[in-house]
Amino acid sequence: MHAAFALTIGLSATMVQMAAAQAVGERPRAGTVTIVPGDHYEAGWLHRFLLGGHYRYLWTTPVRAEVLDLDTVAGGLRPTKRGGGQQTRSLRFKSADGKDFAFRSVDKDPAAILPAELRGTVVARVVQDQISAGHPAAPLVVAPLLEAAGLLHTEPRLVVLADGDPRLGEFEPVFGGMLGVFEERPEGGDDGEAGFAGASDVIDTDKLQKRVDRGPSDVVDARGFLTARLVDVFLGDWDRHRGQWRWARFGNEKPAKWVPIPRDRDQAFARFDGLLLTVARGTAPQLVKFGPRYPGMLGLTWNGRDLDRRFLVGLERPVWDSIAADLKSRLTDAAIESSVAHLPDSYIPLDSARLANALKERRDHLPEAAARYYRHLAGEVDVHGTKAPEIVGIHKVDGRYTDVALAPADRPDSPYFMRRFDRRETSEVRLYIQPDDSLLISGSGGPRIRVVGHGGKDDKPYAPPDTAVRDWGNR
Repeated sequence: MHAAFALTIGLSATMVQMAAAQAVGERPRAGTVTIVPGDHYEAGWLHRFLLGGHYRYLWTTPVRAEVLDLDTVAGGLRPTKRGGGQQTRSLRFKSADGKDFAFRSVDKDPAAILPAELRGTVVARVVQDQISAGHPAAPLVVAPLLEAAGLLHTEPRLVVLADGDPRLGEFEPVFGGMLGVFEERPEGGDDGEAGFAGASDVIDTDKLQKRVDRGPSDVVDARGFLTARLVDVFLGDWDRHRGQWRWARFGNEKPAKWVPIPRDRDQAFARFDGLLLTVARGTAPQLVKFGPRYPGMLGLTWNGRDLDRRFLVGLERPVWDSIAADLKSRLTDAAIESSVAHLPDSYIPLDSARLANALKERRDHLPEAAARYYRHLAGEVDVHGTKAPEIVGIHKVDGRYTDVALAPADRPDSPYFMRRFDRRETSEVRLYIQPDDSLLISGSGGPRIRVVGHGGKDDKPYAPPDTAVRDWGNR
């Protein structure tokens, strides 16, 4: 066991004192209500020194929130099922006009991610205590920043589900009186009708992965995804795993281009501070601390690494520079100040100036952060072909560069992927292709090319059946 983790557990046995339930100032029934997001995150100076001050001053400050009226919002709402989040208590709703909505608790319950033998122990209390590293009002601030960046997004509202509301049915015992974020779920339309934001279809990441693997008739809007990922870095949102995205297609053009819809912004502005968290960051770099300066890219982007290395691989450095410069110009002082103004009224005097100043400083240094991000991904690169028969061209130039192109076998002059790799940035390119693909190689030098075959049931080494040498760079 890591020494810092063991010390954390030992100290927490005497320091962590939490209430079992959320503190509510009034019984929420109609209109608005005053509620404390998490008074159990209150802690003394030694606790804060060791396990972090985090955002305890916000979690223990009462906020005013609307009570969600299930009869009038969106023409009437009907609860349908609990959501699938691992830590967030979530509840799905269907509106009278057929739209889907979701309620996600502001406070989290991490017990579900712990082994059964650790639940109810000191370890569980320590993990619960670290929820206070998240900003309780982050989604409200993020939405207008996504708008300024030109990204698809939902419009979250801070609400309370009415205590004792019979319209909640079987869900009332768990969700009645709970503070959470309420927003539309991005979904595709039914029977030819437009879906979220006018999209013709909306899918999750697993479905997207299957489509892009199947063939080049489905592609990801890589520039849009890079914009979204740079916003993640700007916000200090470290938890951008594949479940945090939906993907929208507009119209019926071919190839179908899938545009990212980032969602679930609970970890924006996350601040893991405190002595023990600082020590633990050496082995858990995801424990980032939001502030005016950017942390290391490894931890900040780790949870999104699989999507990054799949969907950003086709973008060369000039594209990164251009998108970062454009994003910086969009995130004006006025846009930042307007977004921070979406904090609950009681949070404005406590956190608006600090948050706005940090965002402005990060905005000013966004191009440098983007350059670090690019270098982080460029060292070793994965290039994935599809399951359709393809021609893979590798052309080495001047001993320094390597051009890689992938094209459908029946349209060799129409590559869907092309990129030049520089050995000063990239040491190795790993090509994942199929046994029936043709591999065309010319030249020498440049980054190392490693060919990895898919589809062999007996896991035998891959050998392309049709290998030729052709000057792909002149095609």
